[in-house]
Amino acid sequence: MLHEHDIVALVHDIPAETGTRWPGTPSGPLHSGLIGAVVAAYGDESNHEYEVEFVAADGSTLALLTLGDADIKLAE
Repeated sequence: MLHEHDIVALVHDIPAETGTRWPGTPSGPLHSGLIGAVVAAYGDESNHEYEVEFVAADGSTLALLTLGDADIKLAE
């Protein structure tokens, strides 16, 4: 299980219409390998879910998504 503040990477592309996006952010998909931070972790032994924030180089939020273990991994 991942924890709050862990730095993670997407393991597959996420379509543009998934999750919450902020005004003025890119409208395209989020690509595999994009780095984000876990801002909340919850679930039980068999089902983990995470709120993950992805940010641009300038620190602005690109997306805040609810993702599972199959979507993210610890960043290397």
